[in-house]
Amino acid sequence: ISQTVLTDSLNVQCEENLISSCINMQMKESVKNEIIDILQAAGEPVVKSDEMVCATLGEGRGMVSCLSSVNINGRSYAIKVSDASSRPNWKLYTQQHNRELQVHQFFEKFRNGELISSTDENLVRTVRFFGGSQCDRKKPGLLIMEDLTAESTIPDKPSEGLPLATILSVISGVAANQSAYLSVEEELELIPKDLLFEPLCKWVNEDLEKASKHEWFRAEWKEPLNVWADPDNQRDCQYAREEGDLPLALGHADMWMTNILFEKKETSEALQLLAFIDWQCAIVGNALLDVASVVAFNMNATERRKHEHEILQHYVDEVKKRSGGFRKEFPIDTVDKLLPQYRRSLRFAALQMLLRVAPEAKDKANAMESARAETGKIDIGENERLGVYTQRFIGLLEDIVD
Repeated sequence: ISQTVLTDSLNVQCEENLISSCINMQMKESVKNEIIDILQAAGEPVVKSDEMVCATLGEGRGMVSCLSSVNINGRSYAIKVSDASSRPNWKLYTQQHNRELQVHQFFEKFRNGELISSTDENLVRTVRFFGGSQCDRKKPGLLIMEDLTAESTIPDKPSEGLPLATILSVISGVAANQSAYLSVEEELELIPKDLLFEPLCKWVNEDLEKASKHEWFRAEWKEPLNVWADPDNQRDCQYAREEGDLPLALGHADMWMTNILFEKKETSEALQLLAFIDWQCAIVGNALLDVASVVAFNMNATERRKHEHEILQHYVDEVKKRSGGFRKEFPIDTVDKLLPQYRRSLRFAALQMLLRVAPEAKDKANAMESARAETGKIDIGENERLGVYTQRFIGLLEDIVD
């Protein structure tokens, strides 16, 4: 963790710091003042003369904004700064930030009772949001959230996948967030993701070429993956509703383990969901996209196949028990009727997994070459030679490619 202190003079040397890594020197003072203004408006006891101590939480690579834990006057906040000024894909980058801002604003209005007279706190499984600002090409955007670093923990053996009890806890959270959206009459008009589909198609195709050169990749998988990656097909998978599908609902659409915070409770040996973070890819769309992604990303193939029906039934039960308060229509029936939509949703998970598989395969290949150089041979089994996501990716394609 990188730490530094922001004083009134803002002599910051550390390049990984919240402000110095995300915005240029001329912007520092205005951003610090904006942080204080937002927190004061939220009723937090901070003033502009307070010292800020920052620890880096996120690296800000790719489309990800710079995230830091910031201690102000003994209180800790998670602050995300999005600066698009030097980004070649600045339109996409600003949309990602502003979409996440929309989601946090919605959930905070729900928490505060602005959308519905009586709210259930258990219907919101996101971090508390203090406030933020929009990002544009010339001005950085801010998101100021509750810092759950101290309360959260990570799985002991993520390579083995999440246990069923933890998966069910996450699915309960998916159902809870959807239920919050379904419990209010107000529509959530999120910024469309059209700017994301074209580059995602390009990235998938590049990584598909790399993956197809490995022995484990089957030739019959290439065409379906190419078809699924087409921007129009991506859009349909996330936003379109086919006959028999569930109505559209709020979804996270980026359910990697790194975007899920877990906590340890005395009542359960398995980790439980604490909150979902990083809502930059959120949608009001395919209601089963998150369910499919949670299962595909975070369970090994054998466990996924064994428990899929139970997990889907848990989702149905969690939605039904909250449906009495819904203000939007959301008829939900049996697991069997959900299966076609669920299977299509797994295609989206496969595309996202491919983006992890290519670099993972490269890392494994490099490790194998190093072992060969040192020992003259590699004496490990095929499953051990394959990375975690590669194994899950293979198992997933075996199940969903006709």
